Amino acid sequence: MAVYELHYQTYEGPRRGAVSRWFAIARYAWMGLLGRRAMVQLFTLSWFQFVIRLTLLYLLVNKSMLALLESFGLGGLPKLITIDTFFFKTMIDWQLPFCFLFVFILGSGLISQDLSHNALVLFAAKPISRWEYILGKFATLFLLLMSLTWVQTALLFFIQWGISPAGSEWATNFWSNYAWLIIPITLYSVVISATLSLMILTFSSLTRNGRYAGVAFAATIIGLSIMAEVLHEEVGRMGVIQSSDWRAISPMAIGHEIGDWLFNMTPGAHSIRPGVAWMALAAIWAACATILKVRLNQSASKGA
Repeated sequence: MAVYELHYQTYEGPRRGAVSRWFAIARYAWMGLLGRRAMVQLFTLSWFQFVIRLTLLYLLVNKSMLALLESFGLGGLPKLITIDTFFFKTMIDWQLPFCFLFVFILGSGLISQDLSHNALVLFAAKPISRWEYILGKFATLFLLLMSLTWVQTALLFFIQWGISPAGSEWATNFWSNYAWLIIPITLYSVVISATLSLMILTFSSLTRNGRYAGVAFAATIIGLSIMAEVLHEEVGRMGVIQSSDWRAISPMAIGHEIGDWLFNMTPGAHSIRPGVAWMALAAIWAACATILKVRLNQSASKGA
């Protein structure tokens, strides 16, 4: 029997649209996600905070409910709820645990599984570039995290705008005091979603074992946070100016400071300067993109 040697080579035939090529990777990953009951339950649970806050918005404009609370001696309770920048920023902040869970569970194996099965050569033989492969994997997590942060918070923002009574502060001064909030809501959600997605994909590309990638990701996030605080304290004792900038080695600290700056929160005594935080964020994104590109080139060349 004749034995033929099999080689993979780049596909040179007709190509489909650029959007449909890379989006197919994300679509099939989500199909796998929907097939896991635990992940569906976790995603459903991640909308619990949205339901609670939506109930609060409804309570504040429902006169019959306000009258009922007044009859029970709880009339002052709604006055404790203020729909302002703090309300929307904390909505995103409190979604971070779910973001970390999805990144840890789903993202750790997105590339490592392809490496363990030598699947990169199959992708290389199809009409898809390495950057489109990365974009497809990135979109799998990024769009999912945006649904937990931006989609939910933006929905609350527009619902609050729509149900505000005619004489309320929101209805009267919306364009001057509140319309700008959609910009920090969007940018803060993008910062969180993009950073977490790029970091876990980078760790996933460094090993063939998804569990190792997830553990390394979590250890790095926690370790850098601890190291940032230690360096801040030690450098502060030495009297070095702007010792708080050392906290910029922690992705969590960077995200927190950028969020405060975007929402015009009053900076704390140990806050990172905005310029330093943005430069550190850009460095993280650039490092992750570079490592991903190098690792995929190496893996594809070894499998060819």
